[in-house]
Amino acid sequence: MCPFTQHIHVPDEHTLRNLLSRLDPAQLTRAGLACLDTRTPPQTSSSHTSTGAPEREHRRAHHQQRHHRPHPTPRHTAYATDGKTQRGARTRRGQRSGSAVLHAARHHDAAVVASTQIADKGTETSAFTALLDQLDDDQLHGALITADALHTVADHATYLLGRRAHYLIYVKGNRPTLHEQLAALPWGEVPIADDEGPIHAHGREERRSIKVATVNGLVFPGACQVVRIERYRRRHGTLKGSREVVFAVTDLDAHQVSPAELAAHARGHWTVENRVHHVRDVTFHENARRTRAGRARGCDRYRPPSVDRRGVEEPRLRP
Repeated sequence: MCPFTQHIHVPDEHTLRNLLSRLDPAQLTRAGLACLDTRTPPQTSSSHTSTGAPEREHRRAHHQQRHHRPHPTPRHTAYATDGKTQRGARTRRGQRSGSAVLHAARHHDAAVVASTQIADKGTETSAFTALLDQLDDDQLHGALITADALHTVADHATYLLGRRAHYLIYVKGNRPTLHEQLAALPWGEVPIADDEGPIHAHGREERRSIKVATVNGLVFPGACQVVRIERYRRRHGTLKGSREVVFAVTDLDAHQVSPAELAAHARGHWTVENRVHHVRDVTFHENARRTRAGRARGCDRYRPPSVDRRGVEEPRLRP
């Protein structure tokens, strides 16, 4: 408000962009999360949106809760880490920059607690420690970090153990020695610890089963348990399905985490994809936004927590 005319002057787009580009993303994230934690009311379960329109995902969740056993409440606060490429980002000369951002999102509410810009020609692995350095020791102490196979790096596990955190990391062919060691275990003698399904969603039927084994001498720092997840999918209207087997390792002992909790954490890792990156692409059309690389980095954080925590889609802003 102008002190002389007592009129409110709305700043133009150029002013807002300059302001956002000068903000520190880490400090903005902490301030935004603190505001959401104190002002956002607990999300209530409802089968309708604020406009009264039926919500298909809510109905599906109600159906799952009614006909399937409830998932256990995990004892560890979990954070999912994953990177996202900003396809529309451009350099000052208008060329594609390949800009990417690495996010850390809480499993239970999809709030983005940290994010960092991946350096040009860099990879997610090089920004992993810089991302988690934004979290205080109180936040990481006893927390569980879930990551995909790209982060099956010994230095990452050592870093998490040094900060008294835990990990659940997928193992694939990029670590052939470790993957062969896990695949060679006598899984036929290990009973199924937890299973789920059939689940009918997204035009397909899915069944999941999990086996957990305690193994000594794994070639990965601190790893003491191996998780084997088998997924079977079949599209509706077809007879032939697909089967997928993936492995993961964790430093948590059997008395620290149950197989059902590990299954919940494995499902919760998709939070960063389904409730953060998908919202950015579909709701806010982030890939169509042609932001200059390295600019407006402060506005990259606040949207996903505000959308998911309130349960109502906010008005879309023009890119």
